[in-house]
Amino acid sequence: MFAFLYEWIRNVAFYIVIITAVIQILPNNTYKKYIHFFTGLVLILLLMTPVLKILGMDNLSNPLQQGKEFEQKMKEIEKETEYLNEVRLEDYLEEENIEVEEIQIGAETK
Repeated sequence: MFAFLYEWIRNVAFYIVIITAVIQILPNNTYKKYIHFFTGLVLILLLMTPVLKILGMDNLSNPLQQGKEFEQKMKEIEKETEYLNEVRLEDYLEEENIEVEEIQIGAETK
């Protein structure tokens, strides 16, 4: 818990120092208001990080990675589905030496 807080404070401080340096380097005042606005929004997101982590929304930072994982899992499911479509149940049971005596679907009614 303290490691997370330490990292959070360090990230916010580092961000503020970098943005202050960038704003001081800018030659014109024309773009400063836009940079202040944008950096303010990013600072708000940085400050909200602990709240987002508590709410379980901290994984929203990398949707590209999540998309790749989703695609990979879908490909695995498609491969398994193709295998199941190719293999008949009877063949699988014979290969595994499983004997089925009786199959009953549903409950018996009296």
